[in-house]
Amino acid sequence: MNPIKFRAGDKFVLLDASWGLLSEHLPFIEDLADVGGQLITVLYDLIPVVHPLSVTPRMTDEFNEWFEKIVLKSDRIIGVSKTTVLNFVAHVMRKNLATKPHLRVGLWRLGADFDDEDHDPISAAVKAVTESETPFFLSVGTLEPRKGYPVALDAFERLWSQGVDARYVIIGRAGWQSEALEHRIKQHCEYGGRLLWLDDASDADLRHCYAHGRALVYPSMIEGFGLPLVEAGRYGLPVVASDLPVFQETGGPHVRYFNLLDSVDLAKKIEDLCREPTTKEKLPTYSWDDSVRNLADLVLNDAYQTRIQVWPPRRISSPALI
Repeated sequence: MNPIKFRAGDKFVLLDASWGLLSEHLPFIEDLADVGGQLITVLYDLIPVVHPLSVTPRMTDEFNEWFEKIVLKSDRIIGVSKTTVLNFVAHVMRKNLATKPHLRVGLWRLGADFDDEDHDPISAAVKAVTESETPFFLSVGTLEPRKGYPVALDAFERLWSQGVDARYVIIGRAGWQSEALEHRIKQHCEYGGRLLWLDDASDADLRHCYAHGRALVYPSMIEGFGLPLVEAGRYGLPVVASDLPVFQETGGPHVRYFNLLDSVDLAKKIEDLCREPTTKEKLPTYSWDDSVRNLADLVLNDAYQTRIQVWPPRRISSPALI
């Protein structure tokens, strides 16, 4: 591969999760700085920095090094939610960290549309789920501690004990520290009946479940955006989610919120949905085309409508958008 040759005025965007590629990126980022180019880094969340126990020790170490050597050295930072942006600024202020003198931080919302022309077949397992008359509630995401699956499972156990006939379907692969949850699911008396775990579902399977589910249950404790919430909303699937600021930001009044980690409150919200007529109200559409246009405007035109001055570092009670 030919080496990258930067010129003055060039802009280099680190778009995807790049903390595992630090050694690869550092040399040409230094070349970019030498010619006066601009480094733009997309920040999805600060979870490994502010909640290190919720991810693997290796990820914490990699992310912290990346944060120090890339994020804090960036000329522009683009957060995927206002929550992520404010968490970043609050962290910089609290730790009195040095940044580039003219750093600006912008907001970039992710899109959430699947390829509707994709005609891949639906798996037999998902067909069986959607053909049953018993309503099913869906959770989407890797099995890991911060996703809050035990809270949702507690809620459904409460409902089942009260005679509520509803199924709980989890779509997501096994992740870090998921062994206890995996065991609980597979040994559950409802496993294979009203409790289902699909760990190898395709995009076609996921679309089909979004289109036929009763609601999305999103019990996460920590998130930087909440893509399943937006994906579900595109299909008009009702959402019951933890009362997190980022979910309030992303879902607004279209989402039913339950008290964080409160399985009793979650069970009540699910029971209410079981008793109500099924309705489909789609969230306002924001496609990946919309998202790309927004990103291009930020990068090419330096159109950071939300700007945050974080240099020199100063202690403030609440980060101010300017």
